[in-house]
Amino acid sequence: MHQIFRKLLPIFFCIFSNIFLGFTQNQKKIDELNSKLKLAKTKLEIAKIYNNLGYEYSDVNPKLAKTYIFKSLDISKKNNFENEECYAYKNLGICLKFENKLDSAKYYLEKGIKLGEETKNNRFLVTGYVSLGWYYQAIGDLPNAMNLYTKGLEKAKLVSNISSEADANRKIASIQISLKAYRQAFDKYRKAGELYLSVKDSSSYGETLGSLGFTHRQIGQNDSAIFYLKKCIQVFRKVKNYSMIPVAFTEIGKAYLDQKDYTNAENHLNLALFEHKKSTNTSHDDGLYIYLGQAQIGLKKFDEAKTSLEKGMKFAKESGDLEMQAEASLGLFTFYEKKQDYKNAYFQKGKYTVLIDSINSLANIKQVNELTGKYDYEKQQRIIEAENRKVKEKNYLLFGLIILISLLLLLAFSYFKRLKVNQKVKLQTEIFNQQTIATQAVLDGEERERKRIAADLHDGVGQTIMALKMNLLGINNHITFENPKAKEIFEKAVDLASETAKEVRAISHQMMPNALIKSGLASAIREFLGNLETPNLKINLAVNNLNEPIEPTVEKVLYRIIQESVNNVIKHAKASELNIEINKKIEAIETTISDNGIGFENKKPTDNEGIGLKNIYDRVAFLKGKVNIISEKNKGASIEISIPI
Repeated sequence: MHQIFRKLLPIFFCIFSNIFLGFTQNQKKIDELNSKLKLAKTKLEIAKIYNNLGYEYSDVNPKLAKTYIFKSLDISKKNNFENEECYAYKNLGICLKFENKLDSAKYYLEKGIKLGEETKNNRFLVTGYVSLGWYYQAIGDLPNAMNLYTKGLEKAKLVSNISSEADANRKIASIQISLKAYRQAFDKYRKAGELYLSVKDSSSYGETLGSLGFTHRQIGQNDSAIFYLKKCIQVFRKVKNYSMIPVAFTEIGKAYLDQKDYTNAENHLNLALFEHKKSTNTSHDDGLYIYLGQAQIGLKKFDEAKTSLEKGMKFAKESGDLEMQAEASLGLFTFYEKKQDYKNAYFQKGKYTVLIDSINSLANIKQVNELTGKYDYEKQQRIIEAENRKVKEKNYLLFGLIILISLLLLLAFSYFKRLKVNQKVKLQTEIFNQQTIATQAVLDGEERERKRIAADLHDGVGQTIMALKMNLLGINNHITFENPKAKEIFEKAVDLASETAKEVRAISHQMMPNALIKSGLASAIREFLGNLETPNLKINLAVNNLNEPIEPTVEKVLYRIIQESVNNVIKHAKASELNIEINKKIEAIETTISDNGIGFENKKPTDNEGIGLKNIYDRVAFLKGKVNIISEKNKGASIEISIPI
C-alpha cells in the first residue's frame, strides 16, 4: 500500500493540533492580554503585552498581529527595551511566515537573533534559533534547520527552559525522520515526552506519542505504532483534544491494514470517521473512505467497499489529490475484478496506470493485458454464439424449403465460418499489436523519464552540491575554529559534499549512461561495471561479435537487465565472483549472467512478489525472447537470456 496519506510527516500531529486548538486557546489568551493592557501602567508592560498580542494573532489575523508588533517595536526602540525588541523581530518573522512571505520572515528572524547574540540574551535565543530553524525546514534546507534547532536546544538547557527544550527535541526528531535516522529520532521523541510530562504539558505529550506512532507505522513497525497511537488517544481524551483523535484512529486503521487484519482495520477506520464527522475539517475525507474501502474488500463486503471507494474518489477529485485518486482506482479495480466485471475493471486499471509512475505501470501491464484478453474473448464468444444461432435458424428454414440447395447452404456456411476465423485472427493480431505498441510506449517513456531525472541530477542537484563544496572551501580561510573538533566537523562537511556530488553523478550515469548513447551496449556495460566499488566481488565480462550496432530497444533492454541483475547479486547473492557473457550470433543475442553466491528459490515470479525478476521476464517477453534461470541453494545462480535479432 502506498504511504501517501497526504505525505504526512511525524510532526503532523503537532501542526494539526495547533491549527484546530489554536482558535479557542488563542482567544482565551487574547482576552486575558486585553484585560491586562487596560491595567498596564509602565511602558515596558505595554510593550510586552503588545508583543504577546502580536504573537497570538500571528496565525489567526496576521494583519492585526503586525499592528500590535510594530507598536511594541516602536516603544521598545524609543526606550531601549532590547529584550522586547528581539521578541518583536521574532514575532514579526513568524507572522510573515504565516503570510508566506518567507524572505521577509527570514530578514526579521535573523535581525532578532543578531540583536539577541549582541546582548547575550540567551532566553530569547532559545525561541529565536528554533523559529529560524522552522523557516529553514519549511524551505527544505534541513542542514541549516538542524543546526539552528540544536543551538536552540543548547540554549534551552543553559537557561533551564524545559518546555523549549522539549520543543527543540521534537523538531530535531522531525529532521532525523526526514534523514531516515530513525533510532536517533525515537530517542529525541522519548526525551521530549519525558520533558513534557515533567512540566505537565499533556497536550504536547500526546502529540509526541502520536508522532512516535506515525513514525513506527511509516517504517513498518505496526505493533509499536498501534501501541503509541492508542496511548496518544487516551491522552487526547483527557485533555479534550478531540481534533487529533480521528487522526490517531486513522493511523491505527492503516497499521492494521498493513498487517492484513481487515476486521480491526475496518473498526478503527469507522471510529476515525465517527470522530472526524464531529469537526468541520474535510482535509482527509478521501483517505479515510479509500482505506475503509480497502479493508472492506479484504472482508469481502464488496457493496460497502464500492460505496466507500467512490466517496473517497469524489473527495480526492475535489481536492485534486492524484495519489489518492490512484489509490481509489486501484481499490475499484479490485472490486470490479472480484465481481468479474472486466470492462469496468479494465477501465479502472487504465486510470490507475495513467496516474502512477511509469515503473509501476510496467510492473502491472501484464495484469491489464490479461483483463483485456478476458474481456475481448468474452465479447467475441457472444458474437460467435449469436451468429451461430442465426445460421442454424437459417439452415433449418432452408432445409425445410428445399433439399436441392442444401449443398450451396453448406458451402455458404463453411465460407462464413472461415470468414469468422479470419476476422478472429485479425482481431487477435490487432490486440497483440496494440499491446506491443503500449509496451513500447511504456519502455520509451521510462527511458525518457530516466534521461530527464539523470539530467536533473547531474545538471541541477550535482552542480548545486559542487557549489556548496566550493562555498565551504571558500569560507575556510575566513573562519576561526574554536577547537580541533570544530575544524574536523567542518572538514567532514566538505568531504560529505564531495562524496554526495560523486554519488549523484554515479546515479545519473547509471540511469542514462553516455556510453550507451555514444558507443553502444558493450561500452555502457564496461562503464557501469567500472564505476562499481565491489572489493569483495570479482566481476568478469566477455563480449563477442558486438562490433556493429544493434537495435536501440534491444540495447536498452539488455543494459537494464544486466544492471538489475548485477545490483541483485551485489545486494543479495553474497557472491565472490560474477561472470557476464554476451554473444551476438546470426539469429540472436545470447546473454549469460552467473554467480557463485547463495542462490535462491528457482520459480517464475508472480504479480505479488516484487518487480525484480518479473521485470526481466516482461522485458524479454516484449522482445519475443526467452529466459532460463538456474539456481540451487549455496550453488549460485545463472540467468540465460536469448533475444532474436
